[in-house]
Amino acid sequence: IGPSEPLSHEKLSPVLGLYRTRDFADGMAIAKELTEFDGIGHTAGIYSKMPERVNQFALAVPAGRILHNMPTSLGAIGTAFNFNVDPSFTLGVGTKAGSSVSTNVGPLNLVNIKTVATRQEHTEWFQNP
Repeated sequence: IGPSEPLSHEKLSPVLGLYRTRDFADGMAIAKELTEFDGIGHTAGIYSKMPERVNQFALAVPAGRILHNMPTSLGAIGTAFNFNVDPSFTLGVGTKAGSSVSTNVGPLNLVNIKTVATRQEHTEWFQNP
């Protein structure tokens, strides 16, 4: 993993980087290292039937989208594999990677919306105990 390893970089092609690991903990450490090297805030995937492993992975890997039991190349952009991710070809990577959002950027992110807010008195603020 690093600058001299081309398959450890993000790949926008039909090429898959594959890493063998000793066990789940080793695999999680490699996924974390790969994400920190060239994908912090982006997307990571895990295939598992064990919810506790999915939770451990989600807590350990610094990605904005953790995709469970689906292909990351298609699941991250919001397709038929996943209805919990908004459809988009622009993926926000969050503040760790220099973006303002960690969600999929959609049309509403590109529209300027003006809000007018008027002060409202909350009577509970004035009640004495």
